Amino acid sequence: MYTVHKDFNFLKNLLTEFLSQPDLIERFQIMKQTKISGWETWFQIELAIFLQQHENVAEWERESRHSLDKRKKDYRNNVSIDFYIRQKYAQESIPLEIKQNEVARTCIKNMIDDIEKFRSIRRSSLRTGREPWCLGIHNKVTEKTIRDYLIDYELNYLENCLWIHEIPDTEYMVTLF
Repeated sequence: MYTVHKDFNFLKNLLTEFLSQPDLIERFQIMKQTKISGWETWFQIELAIFLQQHENVAEWERESRHSLDKRKKDYRNNVSIDFYIRQKYAQESIPLEIKQNEVARTCIKNMIDDIEKFRSIRRSSLRTGREPWCLGIHNKVTEKTIRDYLIDYELNYLENCLWIHEIPDTEYMVTLF
């Protein structure tokens, strides 16, 4: 359990710093004003650049391919994990999936689907024994609304490992679990 809380705090602190960058906030404002959608890949690239330069990140990997355990799912042979992030001095990397959707409910549902996707990966194909995390970027709603969605979708999460954070000076927020 200690590792889960340690990973959560590391990701939360890292993402708080990332999301408070003035240039990033300005881009979020422009995307909202001009109604640009489908920017999940852009967000991942910005995060990759940030991770590359961060002093507490030893290494990171993006779009790591894995084989699925056919006994659990049979719709595909392979899936990709958005990020593996290894904290300095840590032995293993933390898997992180990222979802973006304007509609908070849809974003949360897609995040839960990604956790299920991770659980369908063949164990021998995984790079880490760490628990997967999901970060969702969506329009602002109340914290209660997010918690209600998690109850609706019957997600079992650790109460102190849920982060709901408004991105400063934007109409967006993030949810991490």
